[in-house]
Amino acid sequence: MNISENQFSKSFNTSERESQFLTPLYLEFSDTSEIPGTASHFKVTTPFQYFSQIKNETITVGEEFPTDFASVPQLLLSIIPRVGTHGKAAVIHDYLCDEAEKSACPFENRQEADDIFLEAMKVLKVSWIIRQVMFRAVQLWTLRLHRPERFLAIVIPVILAILAILYYVSNFLI
Repeated sequence: MNISENQFSKSFNTSERESQFLTPLYLEFSDTSEIPGTASHFKVTTPFQYFSQIKNETITVGEEFPTDFASVPQLLLSIIPRVGTHGKAAVIHDYLCDEAEKSACPFENRQEADDIFLEAMKVLKVSWIIRQVMFRAVQLWTLRLHRPERFLAIVIPVILAILAILYYVSNFLI
């Protein structure tokens, strides 16, 4: 079979590759409840790979990497489960956040991890509304960790607005 130079270069040009999961995700249950401060209940058992257009590289999560999938507050678990269609994206995000905290630029790398989380959820065809809720939640968490003043500038007005609405509704109902 004769392959033209153009076809050959396209097949190896990573800038034209689509974001995709390259390997299946294999996990093992890991009872970490005895370890204080640990929420991870699974660990990756074989290398797990995802190609990201954002990074233009393959991300490899190694064996033994611990994950809790999505860290969803108890209040929202009925709407967004920890494990679901978004599970593979959550494992990639956990790994990238772990790596970001070890880097010289944790805030910028954490923001990139959040963007890749959104990208990976699109690949997994997670519904638009769930993608947005989860993406905005991790963005807020990143701000809380690395830019608390910006986090408070966003969260305090939202809380005040919710309280004002609840006050209005409670007065209306009485």
